[in-house]
Amino acid sequence: MAHVARIAIALANAGLWVVERALWPRLPAEPQRVGLWRVGMLGDTLAALPALAVLRARHPRARLVLFTSPGPDRAPGARELLADLAGEVEIVRWTREDLERDGARGLIARLRAARVDLLHVLPQDRTTPRVELRNLLALALSGQGGVRGARLGSAQFLPPPLRHSHDRASLPVPESERLLALVGGAPRGARAVAPLDLVGPRRRARLAADLARAGTAPLLCLAPGGKLEHKRWSPTSFGRAARAWIDAGGRVAVLGGPGDADLARAVAAAAERDVTDLCGAYDVLDSACLLERAAVLLTNDTGTMHLAAAVGTPLVAVFSGYDRAGAWTPWRRPDGGEQVLLRHATPCSPCHAESCAERRAGQPACLAGVTVESAVAALFAVAKEVPGASRAVAA
Repeated sequence: MAHVARIAIALANAGLWVVERALWPRLPAEPQRVGLWRVGMLGDTLAALPALAVLRARHPRARLVLFTSPGPDRAPGARELLADLAGEVEIVRWTREDLERDGARGLIARLRAARVDLLHVLPQDRTTPRVELRNLLALALSGQGGVRGARLGSAQFLPPPLRHSHDRASLPVPESERLLALVGGAPRGARAVAPLDLVGPRRRARLAADLARAGTAPLLCLAPGGKLEHKRWSPTSFGRAARAWIDAGGRVAVLGGPGDADLARAVAAAAERDVTDLCGAYDVLDSACLLERAAVLLTNDTGTMHLAAAVGTPLVAVFSGYDRAGAWTPWRRPDGGEQVLLRHATPCSPCHAESCAERRAGQPACLAGVTVESAVAALFAVAKEVPGASRAVAA
């Protein structure tokens, strides 16, 4: 069945290729405005940053425009992430509420007002032919210049038996690399392109005093949150890892949104130590500034993981079996820190399920198989600065 799924994906992509060439047979030689279409929340935008950096290098005199939507209005996305790059990247943003209020005509009018000469489409990993055809129609009606990139990366549009067979038989390309390929890749290899510097000097100067007052011991940041509960390693496990770091002489802070406050309290209770709760205290770029100074991040598969990778922070990430193994491996900057990805294989992975019935010790079996001992060992192995010499896991 996996073979049948691959044929179906190839046929769908061939159809999208024909539609693109029919609507935009030629691309401009020297575009003055170059656009990137990438919808999604924080992690989706962060995965597209290498592609955006490549376009900046390829078209140094062109104006870069990012067409994006985070979904709900209050969800963080490109606007918050690229706030310090306002002079370099123009952002055209819409939300679910905008679409409910203004409809398709309103979106097309918004797109028409920001027309570009060349637009690279970066579809989400689990898109469908219907979504991509709808987007191409909207881009044609809004008068965009040459458009390229509408491609399927998974079998999401196929019936469940074919989809599951394909997902379990395929080896996905990490999302950042998949998106890089859609813009033609990077000259002389992806690492030859300078990454975007998300945090501006004014922000670093503003936060420097606050961060200095927090102490000088090596800082471990924790990101125990995530949209889906069954993609989150247990707060108890995060807490035990925090205890080992603090007992060795380090300090620990929990990052997240206001909705992660209960998780932060559970982590501190499990650590039985002084753990700083920063959930809701920092915006996206302030968190990035903190991560720049952190010795290491321990995280779930979430936007904070990709944020740390974008600023070069060493990280240890705990992956569930929700997605295909390797699909969301974070991008690593040429000058970035080491990364260790912890994942326990289970027969049901990838599940792409909304909930999990395969539980062990109170959490999904795929996460229960990731031990605190392995996480602590990885933290001390990759951290750019380690506290003391003790590496024992607290009982």
